Formats: sequence, C-alpha cells, structure tokens
Amino acid sequence: MKYCILILHILLVGITSSNAQSNKEKAFKSQFVFKLDPSKLLAPDRNASMSFEYRMSKKIGLQLETAYIFKPMWFMYDKNEKTLKYGGYKLVPEIKYYKPSTKPRHANRDRYYSFQVKIKNLDREFKGVGNIDSAGVLVIGPKLFTRNKLIIAPHFLYGVHYYFGANKKTSMEINIGIGLHRRVVTNSGTAIYRFETYRIDDSRSIILPSLTSNIRFCYHLF
Repeated sequence: MKYCILILHILLVGITSSNAQSNKEKAFKSQFVFKLDPSKLLAPDRNASMSFEYRMSKKIGLQLETAYIFKPMWFMYDKNEKTLKYGGYKLVPEIKYYKPSTKPRHANRDRYYSFQVKIKNLDREFKGVGNIDSAGVLVIGPKLFTRNKLIIAPHFLYGVHYYFGANKKTSMEINIGIGLHRRVVTNSGTAIYRFETYRIDDSRSIILPSLTSNIRFCYHLF
C-alpha cells in the first residue's frame, strides 16, 4: 500500500507542476507516449516491459513503466536447484525534466534529467537435491523453498529522445542512471538433515550502489 501511495504522490506533484506551467507554455500540446523495451527480454530476470509517458508540458513529463517477470536466465541459480515456479512484477514511476534543444541541427532530439523509483517483486519456488556423505548416509535431504525478493532502487538518470520523421510520431529513447539498490530476501521452507525435517524461515537485506540503462522504442499517440 505504501508504494501505491508513493506513486500517487509523484503523479500528483507532476500534475500540480503542469498546471503551474500551463500559462507559460500555451503553444505546447500535451502528449501521450507508448514505449516498448525489447532489450529487457535479454536481461537476467527476463521480463516484458512497457511504459506510458504523459508529457504534460514542454519541460515536464511523467512516466510509469510496468513489467511482468516470467523467466530467469539459466546462470542465475545453482545448477543443483530446480525452479518449480517463478514470477513477479516491476513498477517504475519516473518524473522527467526536459531541456529541448535550441539549435536547429538538434531539432530531432530532446535531452532530459529524471528521477525514478524502481519497485520489483519476485517469487520463486525451487527444490534442491540431497547430499550423501562418504559413508553413504543422507546428510542433507531434498529441500523445498519459497523465496521472495523485494527490490527498491531509486535512480537519477540522464537520457535523450531521438525523433524520426517530420511529424515526430516515432522516436527512440536512451538513458543511463546511477542510484542505490535495496534488496530484501525472505526464505521459507523445509529441509531434511540426517532424516529429520527442519523448518527454515529467514530474512536479510542489503543496500548496494546501482546502475541502470534503457533503450526504448516509442510511439507518440497524440
């Protein structure tokens, strides 16, 4: 719930800024932009990502990226673990400040600075194999785990829009950013140790520096 409140707060701030600037930018027509990022299909946690941006003024834009995470790359987990179920979602609200070019030769591009908060939630159910010692005794038996991973990552970004054609209906967006990455991992499940079953529940968190980048293909609806 608190993440939904955060997203609504960002949208409300953007709408308020748009109303304040509307008198100064009468000539600008607001835009709705639909974006796809096919490169995310090759990311370690493969996902289908799409974004919607509301360019409410010449300098302010609001964007929301959504993604369904459906399958990890083969190298992400131990080969002795068999993934039974895997899935998750990603939400990325973002506010942008554009700096349109004043030079005619750069009329087909817009630079911007932005701030985003990436919220990613992953659930994975997996099974581990057992281990047998040198005497042939089953030391650690098959284990069944459910692992939840919650990631919250704020980033500051710099990006460029490249427009195609005179009507600027299509474009390509490239950006790169730096920020922090907070990951909370919660494990729950059972494991067998010397023929006895144990319940395992633990949670840990870590904060690391983070880099992010995107390449999106955009279509300006109206």
